[in-house]
Amino acid sequence: VMGELFAQYHRRAQEQEGAFHCRVQFVEIYNERVNDLLSPPEHLRGGADKCDVRVHPKLGVYIIGCAPVPVDSEAHMSSLMDYANKMRTVAATAMNSRSSRAHTIFIVHLEVAGKEGETVLNTFHMVDLAGREN
Repeated sequence: VMGELFAQYHRRAQEQEGAFHCRVQFVEIYNERVNDLLSPPEHLRGGADKCDVRVHPKLGVYIIGCAPVPVDSEAHMSSLMDYANKMRTVAATAMNSRSSRAHTIFIVHLEVAGKEGETVLNTFHMVDLAGREN
């Protein structure tokens, strides 16, 4: 899916003689706390930055304290997803030894800027809800 998305946006940027930019965020919601899965672990950062969800009347939902990471290819996006999946909060259950204990949201921001100054911004939210395994 992501490969096709990159291809379409690159084509659109070339047709409009503009620029294509992609940024991603990967967060989990665990015990009512939002964690940035693409930032270094807390013990490496010297304390956790607070992530907080906000709603802008025109731009929609955004997360403070969770900086979008620029991505230049499908492979780069995949490597970030792999890293974030290793950072998720997991615990053993009777059904699964590494069960996700949190909701996770992978956010993709795609932007095409045309030569006339117009910009098209699309945001995709892919959600994995923690849930029952039986």
